Amino acid sequence: MSIENRRIRFATIDGLGREDLPLAMEVWRDDLRAQVWASRDMLKLATLFVRYMADARPEHASLSYAERIYQLDRAQIQQCLRQMQIYGAIEAYSLDCDHLKVAINLSILQRLRVLKCRQELEGLIDQKAAPMHPFPLSGSPEWLPEQADISLDDDQVEEVEAVLAS
Repeated sequence: MSIENRRIRFATIDGLGREDLPLAMEVWRDDLRAQVWASRDMLKLATLFVRYMADARPEHASLSYAERIYQLDRAQIQQCLRQMQIYGAIEAYSLDCDHLKVAINLSILQRLRVLKCRQELEGLIDQKAAPMHPFPLSGSPEWLPEQADISLDDDQVEEVEAVLAS
């Protein structure tokens, strides 16, 4: 799917690349969550936007999907979008038939936060390559508990099979 055909996208992403989009969505949603005017329904809708940006299937940007998965009806969606537009979280929106189209507004400060977070993530990746790191960062996680070795004798196996059969 080409970027022009995406139903939910950023109005402007100057200074950011395609690889920054997931991080930008997280920053945008985090800022929205911190607003006093943001309702639970807005956060549900913002989560829908984030999930669509991660997996841009057209059915994820449909009103029927929002109704079924997020329990939001068309009036609630329209009210949330209108309020998001008034406060500048989104630039514009359209509700055509069953299709939802949204242009998300990523402010300059949010773009700076994305760039700073990306730089910090790159720093973590560089630390991962450093040989003298005190914590293992690659391979299998060592903090998981070991799988218990469960061996049953014949009587216990029969009891378990009897319980499962009933």
